[in-house]
Amino acid sequence: MSSQKGNVSRSRAQKYKNSRAFKNDLHDKTPKIKMINSLEITDVCPRCKDVLEWKIKYRKYKMPKNPTTCTKCSKKNVTHSYRIMCKECAEKLKVCPKCGLNEQEQKIEALTAKLKKTPVNGTTSAPKNTVKDVNEEEESDGSVQEESDGSVQEESDSSSGGREGQTSQSGLVYLQHPPLPLSSPSPPGLILPKEVDN
Repeated sequence: MSSQKGNVSRSRAQKYKNSRAFKNDLHDKTPKIKMINSLEITDVCPRCKDVLEWKIKYRKYKMPKNPTTCTKCSKKNVTHSYRIMCKECAEKLKVCPKCGLNEQEQKIEALTAKLKKTPVNGTTSAPKNTVKDVNEEEESDGSVQEESDGSVQEESDSSSGGREGQTSQSGLVYLQHPPLPLSSPSPPGLILPKEVDN
């Protein structure tokens, strides 16, 4: 992926690759690491299970030192790591003890996360008009043009300055607005000059 705006695909392969997969017990064969590697996670939802397995695989899992307080019954009986409620409360409420969501809420959260990742209107690329294109359009639509016989002709457009329908560098489209009639009441804050009779 490059840092270019809107570029979400990369054409080259990964630059730095590990020659060997990471082993969390390569230099540490202590009983604590062996016990963490032998843990089997069964009491949580599939998403939380994947998270905890990743933590174990890459040596990020931390064992709890003391029991923590359950968020439902307020007792100090949560003995597993990364859990917010005790086993009894989770079974009684039929929710995941780590994230606190039931199956239906987990599906809704997964859908909302998927929707956040997808772009609006399916557009992921940069705007079609680049700075160079806009500059070329402004030069070609400029106020002074030279004719074939060498004389200079000056164009004059109305209030838009010759940029009607063009896209600016910031992506704004210039539109031509009709001039305000002098007989109509002016909008608040707009001061019109008085006509002087000569």
